[in-house]
Amino acid sequence: MEVLKTSKEFCDYCFKHNFNENLSKNKLLKYFNLIERNLTNEDDVLITFVGYNYYPSSFKTKGPYLYAVTDSRILLARKKTFSEFFIGLNFDSLGYTSLNREILSIDTLNERLNIKFFKNSSKQIYDEVYSIFSDFISDALEIEAI
Repeated sequence: MEVLKTSKEFCDYCFKHNFNENLSKNKLLKYFNLIERNLTNEDDVLITFVGYNYYPSSFKTKGPYLYAVTDSRILLARKKTFSEFFIGLNFDSLGYTSLNREILSIDTLNERLNIKFFKNSSKQIYDEVYSIFSDFISDALEIEAI
């Protein structure tokens, strides 16, 4: 898998794979800049996409979030006019993942993260994210066995 390092590369990846959810390149670059600023030297970004945090109880999304999946964690970022939100979830704290129509669900230790997609990219994103999670889990199992 190709390693992405800059907000421009994150943006280009989204457009190349049609994971941009109709957001403009200028907006994506601003948002992905937030992720780029919060990367560590150990982070190798493997996939980026746009999704919407979805809460079934309210039947609404809470605006677009940008996601970057590295080889060891998933990063979420959202930028508003006067505020920024960023969080990194280590794979160690993640559990079950599933895809139900256009909603990717990822269980964490404290809650379930539901990511909704409005384009037909949900299956392709799920397959790539699941592949990265599977690689991490098999690497972790090999380390435990040693």
